[in-house]
Amino acid sequence: MNGRRSRSEHEQGHTGPATGVDAVPAGGVYRLDGNENLTRRHDGPGLLECGPDDCLVAGMPRPGTVLRPGAVPARLAAPRPLTTADGKNPTPYGRRLADAVRRLPRATPVATP
Repeated sequence: MNGRRSRSEHEQGHTGPATGVDAVPAGGVYRLDGNENLTRRHDGPGLLECGPDDCLVAGMPRPGTVLRPGAVPARLAAPRPLTTADGKNPTPYGRRLADAVRRLPRATPVATP
């Protein structure tokens, strides 16, 4: 073993219709709670601040941003795998995190031209 911690990163893409972001929590170190929601634990610029059950959420959009399908409104990093070895599918943990990140911003559907 080389002493390095395993890590996994994922860009969380927006899959719904165009949505206006009303409010967003601060980025940092989060952990899934018993209700499958992310709870912010503390500031943290990287994985070194994460415990084994934590994840880093970064790159969230500012309020007023309109997310269109395919936009990347968040980046996740975790000390354990978020995708399968081939990178094509999320692990169960990765899917739970992705679903929880989708619930973080408070958003309102917007009309698109």
